[in-house]
Amino acid sequence: MQISDIDNLAMLARLGIPDAEKTQFLSDFEAIVGYVDQIQSVNVPDDIKPHYMITNAMRADENPHESGKYTEDILAGAPDRDDNYFKVPKVL
Repeated sequence: MQISDIDNLAMLARLGIPDAEKTQFLSDFEAIVGYVDQIQSVNVPDDIKPHYMITNAMRADENPHESGKYTEDILAGAPDRDDNYFKVPKVL
């Protein structure tokens, strides 16, 4: 990485970086790139899949119980109700 790369990144990000700070950014970016290289060099066993490769991790999209099975139990604790609905004050 070079100072011209810092200038290009600053232009893309629409940042004004003083010349005095560019050398500090250069060393920071080199440290970050070195850290990324270190992470990429880690040997991961083939049988471990990243989380984004896991499929079918959720249940099937179906109703887990029959409709209305718990309606009466839920509405029994309501302070006010109208048939099978909670009755609440109007909010305007």
